[in-house]
Amino acid sequence: MAAYSNGDWHNANGGGLPHRRPPTVDEALPYSPFTSIIPFSPDIIPFPTAEPPTPPSTLNPDQQKAATKAVGILNDEIKGQSTAQHLHDTLNQLRNLLHRDKLPQYHFKPMPQLATPPPESPTKDTNGSASSYTPKLSPFASMLLKQTGVGFAAPGVRSPERSRKEQHSSRQVAPPLQPREQAHPQPATPNGNAYAQNASLPYTSSATGSTPVRPPGPAVLIQQRSGPSGEYRFIDTVDTSASLSQKKEDRRTEGAATALKPHQREIADKKIDELESFVTKLSEDKDDLDGSQYFTLVPTPDGEFSVLNSQQMDILSEKMSSVVNLGRFAELPVDLVMDMQSLLHPTITSATKNALFPQDDSTRELTESIETAKFALKASKLLLETMIEGRDDYRMRREEIVDVMIDLVKLVKDACIVPIVQSRRSGGLQHLFNAASAFRPDLQTVLRLCGAILTRFARLIGKYNLSDRALNTLEYLTVELLVEPNSDHEKDSVFTIKKFEQFRQKTMDVLAQIFARHPDQRTSILNGIFSNLEKLPDKKASARQFSSAREKPIMTISALFMRFVQVAATNPELQSSSQPPQITKEALEEEGSDYEPSVASSKKPSKHNNRAPIQIAQNLTANATSTANTIATSLCERASNTSKTGDKPFRNLLDLFIDDFCNVLGSPQWPAAVMLLQMLLVRMHTILQPGQGTKQSVIDKDMALTTMARIGCGVIDFKHGLRKLKKELDISQSDLSSRLDRLVDDAMSEDLKERVNDADLLAFDGPYRMIIESLVDYLDLRPAQEDPHLQAVSGCLVSSWLSAIITAFPEVHEQPQTIKDVQQHLESMIVDSKWLARKYKFQAVSDVQSKLAAGVVTLQSQVCRFLPNIVNFMQSYVRDKNSSKLRTRGTTGLQQLLDKDPRVISEPQVLNMVPSLKDDSPMVREATLSLLSKCLAKESSLERQVLPHILELTTDPSNGPKRKAIKLLKDVYLRATAKDTRLRIAASLLLPSQDDENAISELSRNVLEEIWLTTAVSNTKTDDSQHKLRRVQRASFMVDFLEFVEQRTSQPTSRLEAFEKFFVHALSPETRGSTANLHICQELVADLVDEVIGPETGTNMKAQARIMNALSVFAKVKSTLFTIDHLRHLKLYIKTITTTDDIALVRPTVVILRHVLPTLPLLQHAFAEEIRLSLMRNVSKLAKCASDEYPTSRETLLDVVHCLWAISAMSNMNGEKIFVTISSVICQLRPLITSTKEKATASRENIISYLILLGTFGQVCSLDDYSEPFVARLRLSMSKNQTAKQQMELLLDKKAAPSLLLLDTVRPFTMQTWEPAIREQALRSLGGICQQSPELFMRAEIERVVKLVFINEDNDRLKRVALSFFSEYFAFTERRSDTGAEIAVGQGVVNGSERLETSFVPTENDSATPHLAEKFYPDFVVAALKNNNELAVSATNIIASLCRQGLIHPRHCGATLVALGTSMNKAVAQAASDEYKRIHEKQESYLEPEYMHAIRLTFKYQLDMFNDSHGMVEATHTPKLAKLFEVLKVGKKTSFRKFINNVCKQVDFDFAKLDASGATPEAVLYARFCLENLALLDLPHLEEVAVILDALEAMVLNTTGPAVALVIGEELPKQYINLQLPPPQDMLLHARGMNEPLPPDALPGGSQLASPIIDDGRLRQITTACMILQMVWETRTFVRRCYNVHKLNGPIPQKDYAKTTNRNNFVSGKELWERLTPIMSALNTRETMMKQCYEFADLLDVDRDIIVGDDGEDTGLGAGYETPNEDAENSLPLPTSGRGRKRKSNVNLANTPKKQRGRLAGTKNKKRTSRTPDGDDNSD
Repeated sequence: MAAYSNGDWHNANGGGLPHRRPPTVDEALPYSPFTSIIPFSPDIIPFPTAEPPTPPSTLNPDQQKAATKAVGILNDEIKGQSTAQHLHDTLNQLRNLLHRDKLPQYHFKPMPQLATPPPESPTKDTNGSASSYTPKLSPFASMLLKQTGVGFAAPGVRSPERSRKEQHSSRQVAPPLQPREQAHPQPATPNGNAYAQNASLPYTSSATGSTPVRPPGPAVLIQQRSGPSGEYRFIDTVDTSASLSQKKEDRRTEGAATALKPHQREIADKKIDELESFVTKLSEDKDDLDGSQYFTLVPTPDGEFSVLNSQQMDILSEKMSSVVNLGRFAELPVDLVMDMQSLLHPTITSATKNALFPQDDSTRELTESIETAKFALKASKLLLETMIEGRDDYRMRREEIVDVMIDLVKLVKDACIVPIVQSRRSGGLQHLFNAASAFRPDLQTVLRLCGAILTRFARLIGKYNLSDRALNTLEYLTVELLVEPNSDHEKDSVFTIKKFEQFRQKTMDVLAQIFARHPDQRTSILNGIFSNLEKLPDKKASARQFSSAREKPIMTISALFMRFVQVAATNPELQSSSQPPQITKEALEEEGSDYEPSVASSKKPSKHNNRAPIQIAQNLTANATSTANTIATSLCERASNTSKTGDKPFRNLLDLFIDDFCNVLGSPQWPAAVMLLQMLLVRMHTILQPGQGTKQSVIDKDMALTTMARIGCGVIDFKHGLRKLKKELDISQSDLSSRLDRLVDDAMSEDLKERVNDADLLAFDGPYRMIIESLVDYLDLRPAQEDPHLQAVSGCLVSSWLSAIITAFPEVHEQPQTIKDVQQHLESMIVDSKWLARKYKFQAVSDVQSKLAAGVVTLQSQVCRFLPNIVNFMQSYVRDKNSSKLRTRGTTGLQQLLDKDPRVISEPQVLNMVPSLKDDSPMVREATLSLLSKCLAKESSLERQVLPHILELTTDPSNGPKRKAIKLLKDVYLRATAKDTRLRIAASLLLPSQDDENAISELSRNVLEEIWLTTAVSNTKTDDSQHKLRRVQRASFMVDFLEFVEQRTSQPTSRLEAFEKFFVHALSPETRGSTANLHICQELVADLVDEVIGPETGTNMKAQARIMNALSVFAKVKSTLFTIDHLRHLKLYIKTITTTDDIALVRPTVVILRHVLPTLPLLQHAFAEEIRLSLMRNVSKLAKCASDEYPTSRETLLDVVHCLWAISAMSNMNGEKIFVTISSVICQLRPLITSTKEKATASRENIISYLILLGTFGQVCSLDDYSEPFVARLRLSMSKNQTAKQQMELLLDKKAAPSLLLLDTVRPFTMQTWEPAIREQALRSLGGICQQSPELFMRAEIERVVKLVFINEDNDRLKRVALSFFSEYFAFTERRSDTGAEIAVGQGVVNGSERLETSFVPTENDSATPHLAEKFYPDFVVAALKNNNELAVSATNIIASLCRQGLIHPRHCGATLVALGTSMNKAVAQAASDEYKRIHEKQESYLEPEYMHAIRLTFKYQLDMFNDSHGMVEATHTPKLAKLFEVLKVGKKTSFRKFINNVCKQVDFDFAKLDASGATPEAVLYARFCLENLALLDLPHLEEVAVILDALEAMVLNTTGPAVALVIGEELPKQYINLQLPPPQDMLLHARGMNEPLPPDALPGGSQLASPIIDDGRLRQITTACMILQMVWETRTFVRRCYNVHKLNGPIPQKDYAKTTNRNNFVSGKELWERLTPIMSALNTRETMMKQCYEFADLLDVDRDIIVGDDGEDTGLGAGYETPNEDAENSLPLPTSGRGRKRKSNVNLANTPKKQRGRLAGTKNKKRTSRTPDGDDNSD
């Protein structure tokens, strides 16, 4: 065998292997790198050399001589020339080594064939083919060849097992040059089988199977020639396809190490020798008994260890690295590698034995721990290198060494990494943070070394199997590191956030490799992660710290989940065999080789081995789907029934996971994202299915809707991103870009018919292939780098690709030929991950192209196609009837989708949302408004349908919808063009501008200011004509608006008042921009004045009245907007009143004058007198109109009198003319006091007119300040009227005040002798006069008059008048007391002295106001509680005003306000509730003792006023005391609990004193009222629930209930009488047929409950008690079910008291209503009364048996209606209560024996299974 020299080895044994002639210098020079000025190094382009390839033998000459000698001995033995006996044994050993099953299959690289063999070739063919030279073998070699069968596979040919010929792609490739066939004659040898098998394989030479791989374009090829010179052929273009990659020759050994050149081999041998000698030297030194030079003894608790010095370890590391880098480490002997491991092992063991990083710094300094850890980690790193790079021998991966390295990493993790990561600059670990910060670089080195070790462990796990102990420990520590929260800020991180995340990614690699290589560990890994999810941060800022090359940051666990799914879809055989151990020929031939296949790494037969690739792909896809489903299900289960604001972060984490998956949706790197999202959608779809809906809680459904909306938004964002990417694509760049552009357009199409064709999607050069070929660049990897993540992504894509083909084309015979070819290629790729790289050279695919290709594939998934279903789900739950939360969530989800893409919702779908604006829930209304705002912004044509509903929400009782409606209306107003729309919107914004909530009122005022004043500011670029036009339009709009408010809106008075207050606020100095607003209003007034006097209006009184009305409003707002010139123009419109149209014009003019005149600095006497004369002419006429009930005539008269009095108060004027008028009226009216009935009837109109005039003048004019001139004028007038003089002489002599004179004139007409109209006007005038002089209210005769009004029952008109002037008076006093509040902050010092002076001056109000409040408050209360009309509204407003002024103690008015708060009149209820809430916030301690009185008063109020004794509203099943409960929940918790307990006591009763009179006793009605309110009370915590349940259960089971049961047992004993019933018909027929009489005992018999002897009254009393207690128990059961307490086996644990309640929304008040209704009919007959008594006794006996066990413990309180199983003998024949209950009679009283207390033996732990239909279970 060694007879041939190495120099001619290529001809030896090679059959004349063809040899490529080295090119001449002239031939090589044009293609040599030396022609370029760029200096290439030999490692890029090697130097041209004619040296033959490196020989396969590495034997030195001495070894070759020894081998030749050994073979020669064997040859001599064959020839019979030797007596040695080695031949047989040697042959057997070699045949065993060459057995086919024990050898790898060699794939020989093809050698290019020359057309002409080299000159030294033994033979040549004339046709240029290779010579068929047969090598000459030695006798021993020939014998071995004959007796051994070794098959080989030619390049490009499949193994014989795969008989089907590989189908190549239909794409064109460059044609081969000079194809030739070679013959392979079969030699006549005994080894015929193997040779025949080999010969049957088509051998493809380089000429036929190799196509040079070149980039497209012109190329120069060297023509193979036989001579030294030749001709060159220039080829302009090479025919290349537009495919992704060029097909190339099969190079199965590309991944193997490149063969070394001779000089490199010499260097490698030298390095190996140096390493071996160095290890030998260290081993000898370690065993030296005289002392070691390179080792140090390290003491540990388990003894001393010889630890290699740091310097020697560095040298060892350097020498190992040099061998590893040359690729020769695997050739080292096993013993040598084990010696190296033995040198390093003690270093690691000693470190683990000695405690590193101790808590007590005195034991070891931190520096020493860091150095020891670094040293041990370096040793571990070297050890792992030997295991990874060394031979496949189990002895090199000893379990104890692997375990100690893992223990070291775990020790460093527990003692160093985790504590430091948890430390912060402040807090409990501050000292550790400060200490670690001093060693930051060293600690970061420790972290880096740990990461390097984990990286090598990941590689080791990928190549070999480790022990269970090692895998489990690695799994534990990696999971713990992955869920350890990182710091939120760099300042709080010693390692820095980025470096720790990089370390964590290496940790993830280890766990992903375990997950991939060990499927049996997957469940354990997932469970470990899920059990630690709670540790993850749930805040977006600190959660997403996993960064990849080209994707958004996501959570580390999100990336880990996706890797799990991807590795589950990858063929594990590919991962384990991606780098098969290369057993070189040199290793086998090495003398004394110690190679032995590793036991630990021997691969067990995989379940995939014998399966078809299609089945493998289906199984892998199923595994990935199952893994994704497990992850999705676990995430949902943990997030179930948790809230985003709760203690558990699972709900927020679920949202973060979904956002992460959506952020990487369509990423080439993360194909698993779409699988996880699909499984999440499936899970949510299951929750929301109608069949499953009743079994899921509202929280779960809310979670499902939120998740679906998030995924839908993610899909829309993904599509938007894809469109942006498409814009970046240059279709002229390549055919690939052009094809992608078309695919993206088809994939994004909404038309199903235009979607991507399956053939295009699944084509071999389609998007899947593009993604796979782009992954190396996309992941920033080196071309030859073996990355587990890359393998997983590629494997997942291949599995998905093949599964998609199977799904799209399930029938093979129906597949197109192209699809069949693709399937064949994918089958090769599924079993051989390197197939595609071997067959094709990848073409560069840009990131944009890769993302677009991945996007096309993702768009075909169910996730992207499920978006319409998501919208349908949201819409269906918008109309959910059970939960407002779900309706809100559905609406919010639609809004989120609409924000992303307006096209997801159609116009009919939007209109279907309109009814939700009237939903009972404010959250639903607000969410619907948000949705509609988005829709209206996109489609304004919807305004006509939805605007009326939006306008109503400006007065919504909740602030959320109100705020949203105001903002929406602003947007609609600014883009509206129709005047009517703008008028309606502006009118709707007035009321919220005066809202009690400051935020709402401020918002509304800002909106009004923006649409009216800000937009009115003229632009500097606008010309005068446009500016004037806008001013005219603004003035016209204001006129139209005020008319619209007065005539076409509800509550016009309130809206006009709000309009005035808005402008007052806008013009106040405190308002920003008040100067600009003032200027705009001045322009507006001037424009209105010009318009009213302009020719356009002319004599059109209605148009003039409209404009004057607008001016009057601005006169009230700010009178200084008007000038004297304006008044000169406007006084012309004070005309003599003849018709009602005149009043409409005169009134606003008078209002303007009334407010403007007092503000003018000086008015000319003549002008003022002219105005006064004009006004005086209309006084009597207005009074006449008022008496005739003309509209607004009374108000106009009041304004005229105000104007007259303002003129008379001027410096150059006086009140003489007014005194004349008043005196005249008095003189005319006084004689009529004593007139007869007939005369009074005839003078009725005059009397009423006079009373109106006196009341109006008395209310406006402060005549007491002008007493002398007025009396003088009155005496002058009376001198002409003797009757009046006689009547008033006495008062004048006493110098009575003018106001008293007027009052004395008016008061007689209030007597009952006068007709009602006169009395009513007299009372109104009396009130007006007294308002001007409040001390008159305190006169006895006045009090008597007013008291009689409230005492008499049939005078509602008079009560209305009395309440009206009281309301006006108290409103005036309230405004007066609030003037201090109007002073701005910081202005108190300025006005302080003035206010202080006036505060000490007593006024008439100071005594009259409290007197009136005390005197008439009871009358106000009666008027409020006994009426349900405007009287109640007025009385309630008066009571609220008195409370605000502090005139009534809260203890006196609290109960009244609570009762009025339950009124059916919304105005009454709102006013009372608001006031009670206000005083409760300030005076809770005063109101607390009155709670029970308030409930009793409310019950009486509801019963008397509304004839409704229920505690809940029947229509809505809500508690009537809901507003009281809302107030109480805001107060003290102790007061709230005390209130609940006291309400329960209100239901309790003393049986002896129980009143059972009446059709339905009041005690029963009151108990029901309290219980219904109590049951529907929304309790915030379980403690309050426990208070209710404890009180109700104690009442029934401990106190009142047993007493009533005892009375039943004594007075209503159960006595049964036996009955003998007639025989049934079938028995009689039987007897007749037998002709025999029936025996007596055969006749059926029975028992009947005898009626007890008891008085009906007593029975009624007992029944009343039972009814109350039965209702108490029903309420207790309802409360338990309502708060899901029925699931507890006993009372609520005290440790849970602080927990918030989780109310079951499926349990409504309607259920309690239906349960209590039958109880109310128990008093109808004697039988129903007895039945009720026995039912309660039965209930008490049964439930006490369940609750109280032998040891007295509560064993089944949650059972509710559980009943024990008993015999049916004692069952009642009476029907049950009608509620389906099957109760047995357990009232063992009187003549029946007592039931034994306790349980039978053997039944103590037996679970009861008998439940009644209305029990506590099945709450959902």
